[in-house]
Amino acid sequence: EYVRLLQRLSPRAFLFENVYGLTGAQNGDSWVEIRAAFADAGYRIFHRVLDAADYGVPQHRERLFIVGVKEGEFFFP
Repeated sequence: EYVRLLQRLSPRAFLFENVYGLTGAQNGDSWVEIRAAFADAGYRIFHRVLDAADYGVPQHRERLFIVGVKEGEFFFP
């Protein structure tokens, strides 16, 4: 559904957040499908697992962040 919205709205960039285990789910097959779907929608993706505690949240909470851009690159802080 997220990719369908990207195709319809066509923003210059997007942010997608999910559980960090997504990259290894179903032996990595889900991750391959997700990357392909974003690429097919016209986005180059950059991803990183971030811990919320590193950004001022008073708990350790690791999450997968995916940033997709139509042009250029993205660098995580």
